[in-house]
Amino acid sequence: MPAKLEQKLEAIRRKVNLMGIPQLVLLTKVDEACSFVSQDIRNIYKSSYIQEIMQEVGVRVGVPMSCVVPVKNYSKEFELDQNCDILLLTAIIQMFRSTECYFDDITDRLSSKVKTK
Repeated sequence: MPAKLEQKLEAIRRKVNLMGIPQLVLLTKVDEACSFVSQDIRNIYKSSYIQEIMQEVGVRVGVPMSCVVPVKNYSKEFELDQNCDILLLTAIIQMFRSTECYFDDITDRLSSKVKTK
């Protein structure tokens, strides 16, 4: 990743952190990055290479590894793949959970402001 892009992402991340907005990183094309995963997408969490990439991305972007979600793109397939769908749906569920926590925090802050007035 170019240094200038990393700097821009860092600036964005700082502003987003100040606003309390949750951050997730979708790590795409994992099947192209690792032949072990390419053979069977179910190997995604068994691949030490994918784990290393997830850690590196987390460090570079400044998010915990638990916020780096690996997914496989539908780029060449003509048929749906249940295992690929599970990864994508897992990512969506994690997005919903983060969003729910964010809205809970906002609601708590707003209700505490109303009580103090």
